[in-house]
Amino acid sequence: MTYTNTFCTLIASAAFIMSFSKPGFQPTVPSYTYDTAVNTAFYQGSNADFNCASVAVIKASLCTFGQGNIFKSSQYSNGSTTVVLRNNEQVIVTDQDQAAANAKCGFIFVHDSSIFKTARLMYAVMAKKAVLQSTVSYPNGPNPFQSCQDLTSSLLLLHGEKGGINAEYLPVLLGLKTVNTNPSVKNGVTPYVFGNTYHAVFAFNAYFDNYGQNKRLTFFSFWAHYSLLHPGNSLNDTRFLIKDI
Repeated sequence: MTYTNTFCTLIASAAFIMSFSKPGFQPTVPSYTYDTAVNTAFYQGSNADFNCASVAVIKASLCTFGQGNIFKSSQYSNGSTTVVLRNNEQVIVTDQDQAAANAKCGFIFVHDSSIFKTARLMYAVMAKKAVLQSTVSYPNGPNPFQSCQDLTSSLLLLHGEKGGINAEYLPVLLGLKTVNTNPSVKNGVTPYVFGNTYHAVFAFNAYFDNYGQNKRLTFFSFWAHYSLLHPGNSLNDTRFLIKDI
């Protein structure tokens, strides 16, 4: 009986581990394996692609909620995808919108076409939502999306061609919000966004996204490149989780 129970436990554990490779798998708890699958599926282009904030927020959001839960629903019909965000707002992405977002996002595919397709849809949704967000009043300062009068201008903003945008402004474009956290989050598996005034990255379990590769988050691996080599940028870092509104 002992051997049988042990064998069954091993089989169940193996099945659980293998299930992480399934497209859209949603872990019940934050998972290093799932975070790695998302992180290595695609990366920010390194040549004139300044969309690090968008990539960081998309990856952190995917790893927080999973592909199957990043939207309440997503339905394609008659040349457009109707997306209901987690806060119940609706965004419609036409085939033309998606093609424009695909051409502008600069995402480099590595593996897992399912994750890659979802990430590009999220980028298109963010661009369309930025246009809607441009008319919203921000009581504590100027609207960061006021220049997004159409899809073209919002894609330029997300791509960093208008001076870039702080990553903390972007989760609202997916119907989500930020929650500031402290450095202790680095020691857990909770996905979060980490950065400074020069660069933003998706981070988890003491690793950060280094162009689609897991890299240990240390002073020399991040600060030496993204701060010390760019004097004028703040040494103060920001860390935030992505949560439901």
